Amino acid sequence: MTQLFARQWRTTVRSNQSEVRVGTIYLDNFCELEGWFTVRPEDFIVLNAYLDVYRGPWECGRRKLPELLGKEAYINTGKLFRQAAQEDDMGIWAEVLLEGLKGLLQAEYWLHKDRGFASFKDYDKYFREGFVDSCVYYSNLDKIQTKFFEHADGVRGDLLYTRQRCSFLAELGGRYFLTGSLIDSFHQMALEIEVTKDGIAAAAKGQVIRSVDEICKTGEERISNVMGEPVSPQGWQKAMGGACGCTHLADLARELARTYHLYELFTP
Repeated sequence: MTQLFARQWRTTVRSNQSEVRVGTIYLDNFCELEGWFTVRPEDFIVLNAYLDVYRGPWECGRRKLPELLGKEAYINTGKLFRQAAQEDDMGIWAEVLLEGLKGLLQAEYWLHKDRGFASFKDYDKYFREGFVDSCVYYSNLDKIQTKFFEHADGVRGDLLYTRQRCSFLAELGGRYFLTGSLIDSFHQMALEIEVTKDGIAAAAKGQVIRSVDEICKTGEERISNVMGEPVSPQGWQKAMGGACGCTHLADLARELARTYHLYELFTP
């Protein structure tokens, strides 16, 4: 088996009480960069935002992102983050910034008092009402055994949240093998998809290793939905996600498809 392409993201969310710093470092065979921004903990208004390019097809150096300053970094602001990264037409910069935005939303649990909630339980109630039917967990709140806030005990210090995600492309006998993994403060899972030389998913398997509740593991049942489908970030994500799927597995599927297409861009 020949290893062709590797991609890695590492996201951290840290707080020093006066501000929250969100950063994502990205690496692949051809690129290295970091996207980061700081927000006020009480309202998530962006104070500073930068993208530092260390290696890749762009000019190296720091880019300020003035489009984000004074704006709220929260749910449904993904379009704003994409617009701030439009200098990169491959979409890598936008993915890095959005990875940080997702990390901030996961870290909000630990900022519940700054955000106006008296307890983890109160915040959990607010979040459940806003995300009902968004995944297998939030579609089965009457069946879950462990509520999200029950994972929010203990002392975090200044490190509120960490996520690491990896994606690899290999080739053997004219077929491609895409493997991905995710591990963060609440979740851990892995996914593998075999692709024919014509770009069709021939086999798929994966596992939810660690999750908020046992019901999340039923999201594995949708992994086989990608079989027979052409390599497509949106198509694979849709096939694996939805109210009965796992959002994080669906994100992995999307990124595996992106990895396949990016390799084609870098090695025409």
